[in-house]
Amino acid sequence: MIRKFEHKDLEQVMNIWFYSNLDAHSFIDRQYWLEHLADVREQLPLAEVYVAEEEGKIRGFIGIRNHHLEGLFVEKKHHGKGIGKSLLDYLKVQQKFFTLRAYCDNEPAIDFYLKQGFIMISTGVDRATGFQECLLKWERNGLKIRQYEEADSKETRELFYDTVHCINKKDYQKEQLDVWAKKEADLEKWNQSLLNNHSLVAVDEGKIIGFGDIANSGYLDRLFVHKDYQRRGIATYLCNQLERYAKGKITVQASITAKPFFEKRGYRVRKAQEVYRERIALTNYVMEKDRRNLG
Repeated sequence: MIRKFEHKDLEQVMNIWFYSNLDAHSFIDRQYWLEHLADVREQLPLAEVYVAEEEGKIRGFIGIRNHHLEGLFVEKKHHGKGIGKSLLDYLKVQQKFFTLRAYCDNEPAIDFYLKQGFIMISTGVDRATGFQECLLKWERNGLKIRQYEEADSKETRELFYDTVHCINKKDYQKEQLDVWAKKEADLEKWNQSLLNNHSLVAVDEGKIIGFGDIANSGYLDRLFVHKDYQRRGIATYLCNQLERYAKGKITVQASITAKPFFEKRGYRVRKAQEVYRERIALTNYVMEKDRRNLG
């Protein structure tokens, strides 16, 4: 069962906290966790904490304070039993939204939270350890990022067409837009190209408002946001998650319109080029970023 934390639970909870951190963060020295034991012991009762109890034993716990998830920990031998998800679901019923920070190198944890409906907001360096942290957010009935499905092909293709012809027209002539995004399209070919890559869609109240895909090679192929949902951070959310699939360098052929967005994310222009579609030239930029410098 899940219940509210009581003072008598403190020793069990602290043991789970300490050994879970050692197991999940092998890249951080053991001494760091030892040095923070006293602080956590003091701060823990100040948060809203719930424990998962089974046969009189604490199997895991979750803590939240001011809409920020301070931690979710499950005993190692009880991983894979749905305890972490149950604790999260318990909190989701009570909260409209909350954020959390997790080390980017703790990939199993990041993947778990993404599957639970969290969106990656940003990354930054934890000054205490020097390692990168990911900031994630969950919001009830909010924007969802999920895997692309075959049933999304028509809606994503229409979004692509509308976005190119409405958003990119300030930087390209009509004849260029017409060869870049044609009205008629081979949906089977379009669908297969997205299935071949790591492809994500952003959904709001059942409507696809953005999508993107990246190849195993690290080539970021497409990133488009619905014309009515521009400048709301949706491209950033999608890009944050797409970049996680890359292992080394990430490359993109950015349009004139998209170039400033990628520059802000740390991409560097390798060359400007002209690409031809039906003998019509379109300018874009080959840009590159190292996976280790996510932001």
